[in-house]
Amino acid sequence: MDNLQIKQIHGQVLELYTTSLLPIVRKYFGKETNLAKEKQSDKYANTLVTQADLAMHTALFENLPKILPGASVISEECNDRTITKYTFIIDPIDGTHTFARNLDDWGISIVLIESGEVIYAVIFFPNCNTKYYYAIKGLGAFDSEDKKVSPRAFFKFKPTIVCAPFSRKTGRALIELTKNKMLSFKAYGSVVYALYTQLRGGTDFLVFDHLNIWDVLGCAFIAEQTGLVVKWVGTKPNYENKANHDILTQKYTLITYKPDFDKNQLDDLVNMVNLTSE
Repeated sequence: MDNLQIKQIHGQVLELYTTSLLPIVRKYFGKETNLAKEKQSDKYANTLVTQADLAMHTALFENLPKILPGASVISEECNDRTITKYTFIIDPIDGTHTFARNLDDWGISIVLIESGEVIYAVIFFPNCNTKYYYAIKGLGAFDSEDKKVSPRAFFKFKPTIVCAPFSRKTGRALIELTKNKMLSFKAYGSVVYALYTQLRGGTDFLVFDHLNIWDVLGCAFIAEQTGLVVKWVGTKPNYENKANHDILTQKYTLITYKPDFDKNQLDDLVNMVNLTSE
């Protein structure tokens, strides 16, 4: 697929966002009708799901194959997770807990894979100033005004380290590592929102900690196309063997950071993440 075709798909995805996804956000966000409950079946039991999650998933599952006929759609909510030549991997709401609590740090992730390679990704932030970021392979990453995005230099005296989501093992190790150094630590429940803060210059080193492929794939692709340094810790997704769907059950850890990050601090942080991910 050439870049012109990908741009056309991007335009149709934006239309889908405006006509179908935003109305779902308006219907459920901040409303008592958005009842949250825990799933009680399959390997994703005891994770939070809301009516908005299910409505968003249905809208994407039904409409994305209309944008690209023959494409499969994979998400946490799908029973059939078959990888085809063209596959959309989606996270209808990343940050369900914050969405259910009427907070703004959540987002929607859509990724398109062609023959085992990511070629397009977009992450929507309905409640944020920059409404979305998207990336096309080889062209770079762009904001919702179609301005090209590049890593922003340090503006703070203390670089900010973020862990998303906050895990007891990695998060506590990061707190211990940063408390005696000139580093600031934060944690977010949504990985796409954590990337949002990094693309806007507020996060210097970001840890995506033990997550599913639909949580991290769009973030990794957009970060890489932006010019951030992206490193997978341990296992990296491999789509070549389509019969092996371990990529859909595997937990992934990766880090993204600005190219001008201080090397001495960087080495300590990377070593710590490697140790806590074993």
